[in-house]
Amino acid sequence: MSEFERLRPLGRRQSGCCSFADSPGFPCGGLGETTEPAMSEGTDKSADPPVPEDLRADVEICRSYVQKAAARGGRLHVSADGLYQRRIKRALDCALGSLLALLAAPFIYAAWAAVRLTSRGPGFFSQDRVGLDGKTIRVYKLRSMYIDHDKRVDIKEIEEYQAGGMLYKTENDPRITPVGRFIRKTSIDELPQLWNVVKGDMGLVGPRPLMPHMVAPFPEINALRCQVRPGITGEWQIKARSDNRSLAGMVKYDLNYVENYSFAMDAWILLMTFPTVLNTKGAH
Repeated sequence: MSEFERLRPLGRRQSGCCSFADSPGFPCGGLGETTEPAMSEGTDKSADPPVPEDLRADVEICRSYVQKAAARGGRLHVSADGLYQRRIKRALDCALGSLLALLAAPFIYAAWAAVRLTSRGPGFFSQDRVGLDGKTIRVYKLRSMYIDHDKRVDIKEIEEYQAGGMLYKTENDPRITPVGRFIRKTSIDELPQLWNVVKGDMGLVGPRPLMPHMVAPFPEINALRCQVRPGITGEWQIKARSDNRSLAGMVKYDLNYVENYSFAMDAWILLMTFPTVLNTKGAH
């Protein structure tokens, strides 16, 4: 049995709504409610494996952030003016991002050459992700997968798994090239996103930009995550990337950042990112 088949029961889609098996889950458009998500007719709920307690707790934490935002008129951050996020942080991101892009250029192009020489296809690739205020942004990365990656796994099953609130992470993903494994392990594949930072699509620190199909079933959560620019690194990366497989486990850190971000918090996350990257644990 593959790792995907073992993990799949923890996240699934039913009747156009996503849930974490028999937990309250991330009901579509209803995180602020306490009702169970709708089940398709004929579904035997008792046949599902029990939901881990840590996953259930993460969902409740996310629900509490939705309720806080509702009490604050839809905004989650403790300060309503957004001056640091929209102006000061943007200026710092542009300056530091430009400097880091220049310093990283030799590593980016060395990795680009390695990708081009060892597998067919371009060295870079871009992908639509969800950005600030829910706008679609084009995120750049070094290509780490074979160009026929969609023929090596069942893409539809993976997307359904992700839309069910789980993060697809495996050490033996057949889509990834040998060079791709190295640049993912060292996070070199993410360095081109410094261009996104300079452009203003992303910040150095913030929630990771997720693919639209991953967040579409959870509009209330998506609306809160999109109140800040997505980032290259964030609290989830330095605290839980190595052992977290659920979207709720990521989102609880994202929403804590959205509520409490500050210059000091950004500086701390950036400093802690370096030892996290060097450790490589959890990077697939």
